[in-house]
Amino acid sequence: MARRLAEASDTQGGMRPVLSLKAHLTALDGPLLCRPCTGDTVASGVVEWWLLLPLLVVLGLWTTRRAGQAAGSLWLAVAVAVSVSLPYLFLVPYAAPRFLLPGYALLVLPAALGLLAAARRARRSRPLAVALVLVLLGHAAVQITQVRTHVSVQERARGDWQRISAVLRENGVRPPCLIKGNSLAIPVAYTAGCASAGMDDPAPATAVILRRTDPPPWARDWPRLPVPGTYNPGWSVAVRP
Repeated sequence: MARRLAEASDTQGGMRPVLSLKAHLTALDGPLLCRPCTGDTVASGVVEWWLLLPLLVVLGLWTTRRAGQAAGSLWLAVAVAVSVSLPYLFLVPYAAPRFLLPGYALLVLPAALGLLAAARRARRSRPLAVALVLVLLGHAAVQITQVRTHVSVQERARGDWQRISAVLRENGVRPPCLIKGNSLAIPVAYTAGCASAGMDDPAPATAVILRRTDPPPWARDWPRLPVPGTYNPGWSVAVRP
């Protein structure tokens, strides 16, 4: 167990006590991986999610308790949400939007009850109803904007597979072919119509895809070609002569 934890820590760049709240706030509107987040800023509009969600969670728990209903399952959801989120907030020195999705999904359960309670109260108060509608419309506008932002990021990032495949085709890599690299060799190979394998696979490779690293010893004499215009910089391919 200790060795597995140590290996997991190495994979994450060394897990240690660190305050990464700002990094997670910065990552709410992208990029896909905030590692590091230097040069990016916190978008004030998206912070409303972190303000609105806890308020609704507290309201949902309070309403359930006031109604005399069992709230054990809701507290369990909150406890699990906190337990799965704390390591990312205080141990991992970088952020990505996907890291906190399980916590959000669990907190939405009591938050939904809080929103229903607010809606019932708003039926008896016009000012409260107007305020609630404005808050929900503002939240929907922010979330729609974020969906469009992340779709754009995903499209540009996935476009790298097409750009890498184009460089491979321009240099004679055609099926049947075998591409080696890290885990990202799999989608690139699929896009190029090739098979994929890890660097340690004994089968002879047609090409190797690289990002900010040198080719393995057996491919160091192969022609190395940069991939221009990528969303994530630093891609190159080494093609068997």
